[in-house]
Amino acid sequence: MPDVHLGKGSTIGSVIPTKGAIIPAAVGVDIGCGMNALRTAVNGGRPA
Repeated sequence: MPDVHLGKGSTIGSVIPTKGAIIPAAVGVDIGCGMNALRTAVNGGRPA
């Protein structure tokens, strides 16, 4: 679910792989912005 746009601190949607490190400046101001993913029984069939 790409969502890349300008942010404060880092680009929103950035992925920074790290091993044994935390980069607080990379969190940005959108933490907890309400994005969510869930599984449903809806399939990718013909649109309604």
